[in-house]
Amino acid sequence: MFNQADNVDRKKLTYKKKVLVLLVIILFLSLLYGGTVYFDSQYSAQRKSSYTWLDQRFLSYADRIEVIGSQGMVVLTRRNNVWVIVEGTAEYPVKQAFIEDMLTALTRRGNFPVRSNSLAAASRYGISENSSRIIVRGGAGLPLLDLFIGYTDLTGGEIFLRKAGQNEIRSGEDRFTLYTENNRTFWYDLRLFPLIEPVMVQRIRLSFLIDEDKPLVISRSRNGWIFENSNVPFPGGDYWLRSILDARGEDFARHTGWDPAESIVLELGDGSYRVIFLGPQAADGSRQAMVSDSSLVFILSEWTVRQFYSGL
Repeated sequence: MFNQADNVDRKKLTYKKKVLVLLVIILFLSLLYGGTVYFDSQYSAQRKSSYTWLDQRFLSYADRIEVIGSQGMVVLTRRNNVWVIVEGTAEYPVKQAFIEDMLTALTRRGNFPVRSNSLAAASRYGISENSSRIIVRGGAGLPLLDLFIGYTDLTGGEIFLRKAGQNEIRSGEDRFTLYTENNRTFWYDLRLFPLIEPVMVQRIRLSFLIDEDKPLVISRSRNGWIFENSNVPFPGGDYWLRSILDARGEDFARHTGWDPAESIVLELGDGSYRVIFLGPQAADGSRQAMVSDSSLVFILSEWTVRQFYSGL
């Protein structure tokens, strides 16, 4: 009898252990399944928030960009694979790096979660037909992208955005108002000499009042510069030359028919030369300027022109 009771107790103990093991396994599997569902839902939400406004594959088709904001509209046109601003028959150079940065911002994937799926809420988010926008076109037909840019959120760190033709209103990092809230001079490449390095310049002639008979001439001599007229060294020659080559206009202008009042001639090592023609001084101290081999007319500030002659 004792052995039979002992065997029964052992069987009960074994059964309880099996049940306990099964319960532990069931609990583990339940936790594993719950975690999988949770993380999968989290991943799904993140994946839906990760978004790009313009597929990078379409960039090669882009030939016109309209940037509309509080300062008006700027139209950027691609000609021979170079972006310019066209006004009438004139083509004004623009900073190519700015265009590339803007297109990168439009094509870079980022966290742009959906905030609303109702167009009725568009005005509340500052996204309406009159809001700022960036339109990227590629030939005739519908644009590659028509992006409305709305208000900032309560934190001030994000903005609301919506693609034309879609109901989804998203929010995300403000990568775009830098472009929409600046005027056209923000885009212009206003450098007088974008392709000339100081080492290329060998001689400079300054003709005051176009007096070609007695120009002031500065030329390289060994590792420095001299005034040819007097053979006196010019210790600040490199700095002075850099002030000319780095000169930038404040804006472009139309030629008003002036005759050059002064000129600065840069003679290059390859035998070619570039000339800055300066117009008369305006009431605000600014002066118009033209560079040889170009029809562009720059407006130079009084300070910029003063640098041309400082230290001489």
